[in-house]
Amino acid sequence: MNPMSQTVFDHEELHHLPLPASCHLLESEILLRVGRLANGQIIALTSYRLLILVHRFVSCDSVPESSLDPVFVQPLRCISRLITAGIEFTAIRVEFVLIASPLALQFASAAEALSWARRLDPSAIAALPHLRCSLNSSSPTEDEAADPNELIVAMETRRLGLTEANGWRLSKANDDYSVCSSYSRRHVTPTKLSDAELIASSKYRSRGRFPSIVWRCQGNGAVLARSGQPLVALLGWRCEADEKLLALIGNSGRGRLLIADARTYRSALANRTVGGGFENGSYYSNSEIAFLELPNLHSIRQSFLAMQQRALAPDADFAELADAGGACLLGELEKSRWLQLVSALMGHATRLAAALVVDGRSVLVHCSDGWDRTPQLTCLTLLLSDPHYRSLAGFRTLLDREWLQFGHKFASRCGPAEPNEWSPIFVQFLDCLHQLISQFPSEFEFTDLLLRRLATHCYSGLFGQLSCNSDAERSAVAMTTQQRWSLWSLFELQGVRNLFYQPSREVLSPDIGLASLSIWSELYVQGSRMAPDSVRCDLDGLPVEIEPPQAQLLSLINQLETTRIQARQLQDQLNSSQLASTSPVVESPTLAASLQQQPPKSSLPSIEVVDGADARRCFTHWVPDHQRSRCAGCAATFWKAIRRRHHCRACGDVFCHACCCEYVQLPSQLLSGPSRVCRPCATAVRNVVQQVEFGGGSSGDGGNDDTAALTAAAAAAAAAAAVLTTQQVPAPSISITSSDSQITVKS
Repeated sequence: MNPMSQTVFDHEELHHLPLPASCHLLESEILLRVGRLANGQIIALTSYRLLILVHRFVSCDSVPESSLDPVFVQPLRCISRLITAGIEFTAIRVEFVLIASPLALQFASAAEALSWARRLDPSAIAALPHLRCSLNSSSPTEDEAADPNELIVAMETRRLGLTEANGWRLSKANDDYSVCSSYSRRHVTPTKLSDAELIASSKYRSRGRFPSIVWRCQGNGAVLARSGQPLVALLGWRCEADEKLLALIGNSGRGRLLIADARTYRSALANRTVGGGFENGSYYSNSEIAFLELPNLHSIRQSFLAMQQRALAPDADFAELADAGGACLLGELEKSRWLQLVSALMGHATRLAAALVVDGRSVLVHCSDGWDRTPQLTCLTLLLSDPHYRSLAGFRTLLDREWLQFGHKFASRCGPAEPNEWSPIFVQFLDCLHQLISQFPSEFEFTDLLLRRLATHCYSGLFGQLSCNSDAERSAVAMTTQQRWSLWSLFELQGVRNLFYQPSREVLSPDIGLASLSIWSELYVQGSRMAPDSVRCDLDGLPVEIEPPQAQLLSLINQLETTRIQARQLQDQLNSSQLASTSPVVESPTLAASLQQQPPKSSLPSIEVVDGADARRCFTHWVPDHQRSRCAGCAATFWKAIRRRHHCRACGDVFCHACCCEYVQLPSQLLSGPSRVCRPCATAVRNVVQQVEFGGGSSGDGGNDDTAALTAAAAAAAAAAAVLTTQQVPAPSISITSSDSQITVKS
């Protein structure tokens, strides 16, 4: 079908305006209406997006041509409410689900504004069909297409050691979703527990959500499990199969099993009146229950709306909170209690991670039904405990298993059909992860952009995976293999991969104090602002967003690669040249031309190589502060101003003052004056100095000076590339001259 065949144009001249190539229509997306705002901007409505475009005239070969450049793009299903404003009702205020600041649309007449208000009404938008696009740039493999759930479970069980040799097996009791309709088909259970006992345990748990193993610590064998609440009721019912299952889970670790109930004690006790409850310590031996006091979905919804409506004013500038209105904004933000809830969630996840990895205790997490607060806690705990889940591949596995396969109710929590069930549970989890990325920017392979896209597409309706409540519903929906996998195309968007990624094996311990947390302004505030320039749309139809540090580093990497190519060209020229020993100057027109093809600007000073020593400079890579909690020399724990961190300028490691108090000259690092080094490096440097001063050594007289000159020049170019790698500065253009006494490489 022609996407323009159903388009309604408010003005005849809009027929001749071409669609911008930077804002292409997706598969099955239809352009529904095009109009003009009072300020001359073009408003376009598709079956998926709302676009604001600027009409520009450009001159091409002295012939004026018109073009449309998009400056604002948002999915239609992210609209939450419309408000008609203005003295003559010619303005519309469009409010969005996640964005606090509304979008103001001013039309020329009240009739035009009313017509657009009908089309932008959330009830009219809900009637539009979902796109169900296939956005993958590459097709899944045959195994992935056959059963992605089985593939992911098999890969994770092998990686975590959840094998029969360690006392675990993969149960197929729920293959037809008859045991638990909201669970996936395959689950890890103890080998000593039969499928019949697993089914008996499911009948004793809320919604049939029996305890299922999701992770095993490979260091101590402790496991993390999740489930729904037990059906104790007022009569105090018990189940021997469920007690046996929890005993087997607890025996896998050291100490007593920790049962983390996300609810308050009062709520858990009140649930007994409706058939629910919590584990009785006298029935579950060798276990300990802890109530985490986390609020339910209704309290989270109220806090989120209060943060949007009261704290995030449309004109709030969070970069200037110290001004006169800053105290008022912070007061309103504190009243919403959104950051307090984020802090509490992160704090409990930190304690659960310490119980698993440090104490070696097995942990069972549940709330009422086990599909809201439970995946929040399990995901954050695993992100803190296992570095694999901080990679792109691991994070994809984590989202698919904990949120999709274990049945988070995306359709109910993010859809408009059930207002009482709506709650930003998944967004709150992403907000916690945003705080972790802010505190540990090099520990995650993905950037904040991926989190913002996931938050947006929970409501956009673009992906079928996020429009269902369970794995069984997704299996029943008629989606092609490409459509089932299209959600993971978000991981391939521009700006998603973190170029500063340097993983470590440590368990992360975030600072959960309110002073260390911040409002996610990139999502909640800046999303409705008009772009100063035109934007380009990515695979999902939303603007390309690359964070400035990532864009700068990407540019530096490209320049570094150019410099490395130049160094290889010099080395190839050296290997293939047979030069006369008396040639005073080495010139190669072809080589010189290649070096001057793309001469990028540089602030790097000239590098002069008098002998071969400068060419062998190795610039130190500093170990980040957050990767060292103890001194590399004496293993003493760092503690704020009492025992501070000091970097050795020679090896780059982190030491305390007592272990890093020596000062020596380091000419190889291009440092002026004595530099602080650790004791082992100080001893090594002094030994090298003594060997140079007293060991002697002379160079031969009859060598090939020109060959040596080219060798030094190639080494100097390699040294320049090393400078770029460490100092992160733009690449220099290089010219080479030689004389009897020195080789000079200048930018």
